Amino acid sequence: MRSLRPSHKELSTRIAQAREAFRKKRVVAVNAGKFASQLVQLGISGQGELLHLLAELLGKIAPSTYVGQRPPTKCTETGFEEREMLAFVVECRVLGLRIYFKFIVDNDLLGLVSLHETAEG
Repeated sequence: MRSLRPSHKELSTRIAQAREAFRKKRVVAVNAGKFASQLVQLGISGQGELLHLLAELLGKIAPSTYVGQRPPTKCTETGFEEREMLAFVVECRVLGLRIYFKFIVDNDLLGLVSLHETAEG
């Protein structure tokens, strides 16, 4: 039986691409209004706080923390159509919460899709 995508290797590659895009400051919110609302709910009020949070999350995600669909679902937001979304859940020391973190990686761009406390939280 064939294993479903994304494979461990594919996830490792996409995570490395996401980290590199973050390092290069090539980060955008896929849906700015929705993402801003999620940040408010988490108590994140400034760019510095967000960057600190993203650095922690990107440092913690791994193929073993992947919780997204297999194969990954595709984004429907304008400008990001057909890009595959990757979702992870990790313990966040900064917030003291289990965080659900979904993003896309497109070339050298990290597109932030969703960031919130997990329902299991």
